[in-house]
Amino acid sequence: MGPDLREAELTGKLTVTKGQVAIAGKNGGSRSVNTETTVGAGMIITTDGQSRAGISFDDGSGILMEPGTEISIVRADGFRYMRKDGTPAVAIEKLAIKLNQGQIFGALANRNEGSKASGR
Repeated sequence: MGPDLREAELTGKLTVTKGQVAIAGKNGGSRSVNTETTVGAGMIITTDGQSRAGISFDDGSGILMEPGTEISIVRADGFRYMRKDGTPAVAIEKLAIKLNQGQIFGALANRNEGSKASGR
């Protein structure tokens, strides 16, 4: 697959685990969510002092947002790939997040899924 065909917009699934989370969109509008929604570049996500949320990506990477946190997703570029089971997915190519306040924890997925290098 050529590089132009592999490029994809990277989006994540925001899951609210406690309380409500405010999301400001690219167009300046904002809304509150208390379940799951899709987030991407240009969005500002805010947890209040009682809320927690996580953002997960197709490749298994994720971000945990603690109470009182605000992040801006500055850039979210992905690339298309096929999982072992043949289903399409988008992995992180470049992800830029600005931590405006609060605390986050992140995990990046290993792109060598199923590698025999681990000795298994």
